[in-house]
Amino acid sequence: MNIYGEQQQEDINFNLFFKTLKKKYNSLYQEAEKNCWLICVPSSHACEGWNITQLEIETHIFQASPYFAQEYISLNKKSVLIHENVIYTKKGFEKSKTVPILFEELFYNKEYNQFRVLCIGEPLEGSEMTSISKITFPRTRSLIDCQQYLESYPENVFVLKKINDQIEEFTNTYVFVKGTSFENHAKKKVQTIRNQAIEFLECANVEYRALYNEDNPKLSELEQIVESYVVGKMHERLFTGLQAIYQEEDTDHNTIIDQLQHVSQQDLGARPELCCRTPEAISQLREINTFTTPFEKLFCLHAVIGFITESVKKHFEQNSTSDSIATDDLIPLILFVIVKSKVKNLISNLVYLETYIFCNISNHTLGFTLTTFKAAVEHLKGDHVSKVFLNNHTLSNGSFRRSTTVVAPSNSMFGQQRNEVQQNRGISRTMSMLETPTSKQPKSNLGKENAIQKQQSFVDLDRLSRPPDVIKLNNAKEDDGMSTFLSKLRDATWIQ
Repeated sequence: MNIYGEQQQEDINFNLFFKTLKKKYNSLYQEAEKNCWLICVPSSHACEGWNITQLEIETHIFQASPYFAQEYISLNKKSVLIHENVIYTKKGFEKSKTVPILFEELFYNKEYNQFRVLCIGEPLEGSEMTSISKITFPRTRSLIDCQQYLESYPENVFVLKKINDQIEEFTNTYVFVKGTSFENHAKKKVQTIRNQAIEFLECANVEYRALYNEDNPKLSELEQIVESYVVGKMHERLFTGLQAIYQEEDTDHNTIIDQLQHVSQQDLGARPELCCRTPEAISQLREINTFTTPFEKLFCLHAVIGFITESVKKHFEQNSTSDSIATDDLIPLILFVIVKSKVKNLISNLVYLETYIFCNISNHTLGFTLTTFKAAVEHLKGDHVSKVFLNNHTLSNGSFRRSTTVVAPSNSMFGQQRNEVQQNRGISRTMSMLETPTSKQPKSNLGKENAIQKQQSFVDLDRLSRPPDVIKLNNAKEDDGMSTFLSKLRDATWIQ
């Protein structure tokens, strides 16, 4: 959480200094983690070309001084003073420096005890630079910023045109189906476009190619930017499809939320000493639908946790409490924020993040953020909440249903024809795909047969430029292959 000003927060886990500490000098990191020592990490920009040694690592790991408040002693016995978001070097350093603290991250060890990692503006000592590519990336992962950045390179223009053609083809033609095998098919299609975009841009752009050849930590940032561009361009198509597919899950979630408006943080399991007002976190979560790219939405959730942690810290300070907030403490506080924010499509948002973030986030704070929110949502479905607060209200289990939802572009030819039929003939919102009536049917149904035949002229699969908005396949199974799925279309139910 950025609490030290307007400087854009980077992902510590992609930082060269932090990665070097965890990989090359892992024993030092393990010791710092175990003892909850303070770790100072120079920003990625300050680390460019830095040949980091063990001595420099030891200079940036600190224990609190046993004698003086706000003073810390490094592993190689150098001292610093931390005051008002600034680090002042003191005894042991070759020269005095004043280094700003950009932001702070909280990490947790195996015992769920927290330790602090400070991202600082420059190294406290050392940092002999070498000549490497000086690429400056956009400060956010919004579609607009990522697009403007990629288009700023003339050599990217041709590649972006090819990528845009693939994106347009996908958004205009792809059919979404609920069910693990079908949803994975959509995910792979998007991932293929994303991977090709990264590969083609690295081939076309000399600076990107240099990052790849040098295995520069900035390469992961570039992948985030390209991924945000590709998925952001598809957002309306992808997210609309997911909302239609997960409408029932969102409805169930909203039912629970509506019935929990009266509960307190303590009711949801928060320790009494942690209970405090969290208006900033609630306001932040309500903003999630203003973002389009998965990384934007995930940073929004990350900021929610940051605001919760800040609120609890301020509560401790106001009450002169010497306590800390552990990972398990976050779940009930996040639950309360979810309840009070009343985001109507939170399930769809979480599925969107889990499905369409392809960069590896499993080992850093963004992965922790997504996992924690998923755990909080699952907790709402638990027996405790159901029995105590919901009067055993029965909810769907969210499993694969016998009727499988399929979502396709709304601006299809069928969509236009269907609307015309509904306006002119007043037919119901749900239309069944039926086989053409045969001569074996009773004569009394001839009038109905004619109506069906007339209606079917509007839904003949061979005449459609694109599929309908939503199709429900009766008796669908999750292990159905794509060919089996297609063969069932003739017996499907088409819904507006």
